[in-house]
Amino acid sequence: IRVVCGQQGRRDVWQNVYAAGTRYGWNGRRWARGQVPPQAVLDAVASRVCAMVRRVGIEGEVVLIGGMVHNPGFVQSLKNAMAVETISLPELPEYVSALGCALIAAERLH
Repeated sequence: IRVVCGQQGRRDVWQNVYAAGTRYGWNGRRWARGQVPPQAVLDAVASRVCAMVRRVGIEGEVVLIGGMVHNPGFVQSLKNAMAVETISLPELPEYVSALGCALIAAERLH
């Protein structure tokens, strides 16, 4: 996956998965329920994330937020790409950003 934009990334996945002649449960928009992306796709996404993270640097603990926390294959790919032993995974990863925004807003109001 060579791009940052999600739409272009989806196109890359579409082309690469179908180019191999195997569908893997991909319908062009999302993976079928119960199906997971091929490891090569997870590795490519992790590699791209790692490249962006390295631009700002890694200091101390690494925390992954968002829905990808629920994909153990991606978590492992990211650990490998970042060469770290552990990545902290919050209990409700989808809400971490919203919680942070709410805390900042509350701080500004007081």
